Amino acid sequence: FFELFSLQLFFSVEQRSKKVESILPDFLLLIANNIRSGLTPFAAFRQSARPEFGVLSEEVKAAAARSLGTQSFEKALSQLSAKFNSRLLKDTVSLFAQSLKSGSHLAKLLESSAMDLRKIQELRKEMVSSVRTYVLFVGFVALIATPLLLAISIEFLSILQGIQASQGVSVEASQFSF
Repeated sequence: FFELFSLQLFFSVEQRSKKVESILPDFLLLIANNIRSGLTPFAAFRQSARPEFGVLSEEVKAAAARSLGTQSFEKALSQLSAKFNSRLLKDTVSLFAQSLKSGSHLAKLLESSAMDLRKIQELRKEMVSSVRTYVLFVGFVALIATPLLLAISIEFLSILQGIQASQGVSVEASQFSF
């Protein structure tokens, strides 16, 4: 029972992480557009928490509320990334926090990060489909092709032995037969 519960918990955490990773590029592009329109990075971050982003939106609102209270914005961002088991989110949030400190071109950075995340997601999908194809091929070879070829070779050998027996091959020659 404990193992099943831990597996269910693991898969729910993974599903939540994948959902956040799938909407992260859109979220970053929205923040970048808000910054380009003249909002401060904090206001752009807070305004980008749309209901269609689901769990990420709720956590962004909570992080924005914490940063208005007792915590700094960077600390609230790091707590946001700790809520999800996603390496992409952690790297993106740390990049966002570092660019806030350095004062770099934040909108450009967020747009390029969003495009990179989309490329990563596409590459992951391609890898998954390639691995599935290879697994299907190996499974076909192991379950169907190998037994079929073995059956054909056994039948071939039995036919060959029947031909050799009907021709009356000597004992010395039959020692070297198939």
